[in-house]
Amino acid sequence: MNSEIRKRVLPAGWYPARKEEVLKQFSKWDRNEPKSNKIRAIIVPHAGWYYSGEISFHAFSYLDTKIDTVVVAGGHLGKNDPPLAAKNKYFDATIGNIDNDLELIGYLSEKIDFYEDIYPDNTVEIQLPIVKYFFPECKICWLRIPPDYTVVSQIAEAINNYAKSNNKKIAVVGSTDLTHYGSNYGFQPHGRGEKGLQWVKNVNDKEFIDYISNYKIAEAIEHSIHNLSSCSSGAAALAAQFAVLSNAKEGSLVTYKTSYDISPAESFVGYASIIYY
Repeated sequence: MNSEIRKRVLPAGWYPARKEEVLKQFSKWDRNEPKSNKIRAIIVPHAGWYYSGEISFHAFSYLDTKIDTVVVAGGHLGKNDPPLAAKNKYFDATIGNIDNDLELIGYLSEKIDFYEDIYPDNTVEIQLPIVKYFFPECKICWLRIPPDYTVVSQIAEAINNYAKSNNKKIAVVGSTDLTHYGSNYGFQPHGRGEKGLQWVKNVNDKEFIDYISNYKIAEAIEHSIHNLSSCSSGAAALAAQFAVLSNAKEGSLVTYKTSYDISPAESFVGYASIIYY
């Protein structure tokens, strides 16, 4: 185990560094809208809060309020990489610490070979303050998942079996951004300007969203690999696969934007939030 507590590594430009600043931001985003309180799986983006924080925050507000553990799955892994799990006792969520669900980690590790996640990465960390805000008493399970449908299925089944066997309410959050387009990312198959932007919005991102929302999960992963439509499709796939096992009917797109909508530039990234109900 790396250390008892995993400290934040992202600088303040990603999200505020002080508790009062985080809570001030949340107060601006909190709509206090009545929700169904039955949702156990969502997909959220993971850029800096300036670009996608509100999108993520709003999706979290749909989750069942009586959750024992929130599994936050990130990515930035290749298909042949092993799944990762953070094994610290606590996580620094800026507005307070969150307990790691070490029992769940132990159970999963008996079924799947996880390597310890000791690496700096934004995909899970960026969600921690939001988890702490909505679920101040819950535990968290920090995973990073490769884009491999077989691995995704095994992990989702293990999480679901653990929840049923131990009478636990578990939510799964898949953290991914969508197409990274432009010269900054070395990917612009439809050229610069409006043509490229419209292709990302109406074709590449839309196809991935449609696949993952309609439980074409293996297809979504393959689309992400061949079309670069998701940087962490294994994480999104885990949320969708867990939704299947939880008998959710289908996924519904809550919000879709690109960084271009917020700060127009030649290079941009797509963001979506999806809930499974």
